[in-house]
Amino acid sequence: MKLAVDIALLPPDDIMDFAIQLNRPLVQGIEDEIVLDKTKCLPHITLAMGVMEEAQIKEVKDRMEKIAARFFPLDLKIASLEVTARPDGKSMSGLVVERSSELQRLHTMVMDEIVPLFTYEWVTKEMFYSPPTVNEVPLWWVLNYVRSKVRDTYSPHLTLGMGKAESIALPMLFKASRIALCHLGNYCTCRKIFAVVDISERR
Repeated sequence: MKLAVDIALLPPDDIMDFAIQLNRPLVQGIEDEIVLDKTKCLPHITLAMGVMEEAQIKEVKDRMEKIAARFFPLDLKIASLEVTARPDGKSMSGLVVERSSELQRLHTMVMDEIVPLFTYEWVTKEMFYSPPTVNEVPLWWVLNYVRSKVRDTYSPHLTLGMGKAESIALPMLFKASRIALCHLGNYCTCRKIFAVVDISERR
């Protein structure tokens, strides 16, 4: 079975709570909107997206283990709040994470060590987690992920939701110690964790 997936950094609980708090005013009560929580729509920082076979989950986790041992815990900084346009023209708010040299190296290693297991020639709605219903936007994002030369234009961020989020006091520093393989849902939300490596649990 083919799955649309995300290799993602999961922030600590306090940053997740902060993102969830900022998300709530953006929720319009529509079932397929982005409603962040800690179990079914996780605040996250994408390192890579793609399509893989379900049978590859163990191999991907093994590679995540090696990467985590090299980079975690990772110092990160939320630098600003940004509102961008989606492919359908609607606005989306997110927290911009500073692309430090260490974060860029982590992204590059994920691209080198894990992305070769992924494919991008064919993406369908059936590969995504549902419900909520999947529209065309995440298909476009996954299909064009490597075509966009993402190594050079990598823009780490935490998606907050649709619309314009309230202004907040920044910057904000935190440490990331978890990397996860997640099943993508609509708007490339992380809906289900297939595998996670948590360095903090080893201390």
